[in-house]
Amino acid sequence: MSGNEQGSMGQKRPGGYNKFNQGNRNIEERKKERVITEENYVEEAEKVIKEVEAKSFTTTKLRNLLSLSSDIYNMVIHQNGDKLTEEIKSKIEYLRVRFIYEAGRDEKGVKQLVENANLLGVLKNVKGSKKNYILFNRYMEALVAFHRYYGGDD
Repeated sequence: MSGNEQGSMGQKRPGGYNKFNQGNRNIEERKKERVITEENYVEEAEKVIKEVEAKSFTTTKLRNLLSLSSDIYNMVIHQNGDKLTEEIKSKIEYLRVRFIYEAGRDEKGVKQLVENANLLGVLKNVKGSKKNYILFNRYMEALVAFHRYYGGDD
């Protein structure tokens, strides 16, 4: 058999994929390419929503994710300087956990969005920067707006 991955019994699995990675290389490639900047976050959000079937998840689910990030945003916006406090950094890490949980609960919709939008990667790249977190939150707002615009369900 070809591939790099070994199964639970030690045998190699075809194509190098295991049960956790079903070989969707297109998602992996898009995640690596999806870099969010102040100049492109709106266009990137629109691309994501066009790639993900808008009706595969509700606007409510997406707005719940935005609500979680907005709570942190309200703390970040009132902070002086660009370095985030340890408390805020901890909340951002917990936000990543919540996104993972919500993605796991809804594999066809929210998970596809989280992966295509590279939300976990974008969150990881905040790296304690106020400016980066504000950009992440704006990206989330743009995702919600385009989801609604392209006919996402309530």
